[in-house]
Amino acid sequence: MIESTKNSKQYRSFAEDYLVPTITQLAVNLDDEKQWKSLNYAVQQHTRSNDSSVRYVTLKTMMMTYQRLGEPYLVLLPETIPFLSELMSDSNAEVEKLANQFVKFLDSLLGEEKSISSYF
Repeated sequence: MIESTKNSKQYRSFAEDYLVPTITQLAVNLDDEKQWKSLNYAVQQHTRSNDSSVRYVTLKTMMMTYQRLGEPYLVLLPETIPFLSELMSDSNAEVEKLANQFVKFLDSLLGEEKSISSYF
C-alpha cells in the first residue's frame, strides 16, 4: 500500500478511488488461491500501520475483495481473522466501525450455520 501523505483526506480519497479498486481487481484477475494468499497477506500487513488512514483504506481493500470474490475467497478467512480482530478494537472509531461492518458482511457470506463472531 502507498503510505499516507501529510494530507490524510487527500490520501483516503485517492486510495478509495484508485488503489482499493485496483488491488481488488488484481485479486479477481489472479483467480488462484496461492496468489490470493500472497496478495492477501501483503495487504493485511498494512493493518498494522501507525496511520489510521492507512488502516482504514487497507480494511476497505480487504472488505471489497471479499465482496467481489465471495465464497471462494473464504479459504483465506483463517488468515484474515487475526488482523480483523485487531481492527475491531482500533484506536480510531472509523476503523473500528468499518471492521464491525466487515464482520457482519462475513457472517452473511458464511450463512446461518456459521458465524465469524465465535472467533473473537
